[in-house]
Amino acid sequence: MALANADICAVTEFAWQTMTGDPLTSMEGTPHNFADGRSVTACIQITGAWVGAVVLTCSEELSKQITATLFDIEHSEVGHDDLMDAMGEMVNVVSGNLKALLPAPSTLSLPTVTNGGDYMVNIPGSTVVNRVDFASPASEPLSVTVMTKEE
Repeated sequence: MALANADICAVTEFAWQTMTGDPLTSMEGTPHNFADGRSVTACIQITGAWVGAVVLTCSEELSKQITATLFDIEHSEVGHDDLMDAMGEMVNVVSGNLKALLPAPSTLSLPTVTNGGDYMVNIPGSTVVNRVDFASPASEPLSVTVMTKEE
C-alpha cells in the first residue's frame, strides 16, 4: 500500500500546527536542496504489515525554531541535545500519524537524528515512494520522505 502525497501533507501540516502553532505551506513540485547548508534529518522506521521509513529533513535554522517553540526557550538557548530531542519528537508524531494510515499491525522504531553540513542518509534496501516539500512561515525548508522496502 502506498501513501498519497495529500495524506502526507495533511498529517505533516496537522502535526506541525499542533506542535508549533504555525502553518506550513506545501511546496509541491519544488524540491529543496539541503546540500547547500546545514540541515537536520530525523528518521523512524516502520515494521510489520508495511515495512519502510519516514524521513524528515529541515534546515538547521528551522530545527532551532522548532526546538525553541517546543521547549519554550529562547532561540539562543537551544542546545544540541534539545535539538535532537525536538526533531526526534517531530518525526515520531508525523510517523505515528502516517502509520495509522498503513496496514496493521505495524510498529515504530526509536527515532534517529543527525545534523551537519555534508552528510547523506541512506537506508539500504529501500526506495523513495513519496517526497513532499514544505516551507515554514519564515520560508525555511522542510521535507518529508517516505521510503519502502524494495521487493
